[in-house]
Amino acid sequence: KDQLDILGVSSLDMLMLDYPAAAGCEAIAGQWKAFEELYSQGQARTIAVSNFSPEQLKCVQEHHSVTLPTVNQMPFSVGHGNDTVVADNAAYGIVVQAYSPLGDGQLAHDETCGSIGRKHGKSAVQVALRWIVQRNVTIATQSTNP
Repeated sequence: KDQLDILGVSSLDMLMLDYPAAAGCEAIAGQWKAFEELYSQGQARTIAVSNFSPEQLKCVQEHHSVTLPTVNQMPFSVGHGNDTVVADNAAYGIVVQAYSPLGDGQLAHDETCGSIGRKHGKSAVQVALRWIVQRNVTIATQSTNP
């Protein structure tokens, strides 16, 4: 509650458990239980994960979690992200959210995306983002130019 007071808010829109990497299932389950407690207390409107593999999502589910993540944020762009990632997450009712949707900017100048775009009066960026959206993936954006 002190952290919410510091931020000047009564709850967070989304609380995300990021990159479990080498953390074993027990560690993930313990962290997720703490997230569920914050969620049940109304301190977060939704709880999510980032960079979770199907095995790590299964870990959360198998530890009798009351609430599964709503979002799994991960790198996903043209040429990056395996073909089953959306279906793997959808099996748990989880939406994939792409970060680095332009592959750290290189897709803005990608020849294939550019060629497709020119045929349809669109930019390479529009083609790359449309590719993501057509796979039912949401997009997180950021700018390197404040």
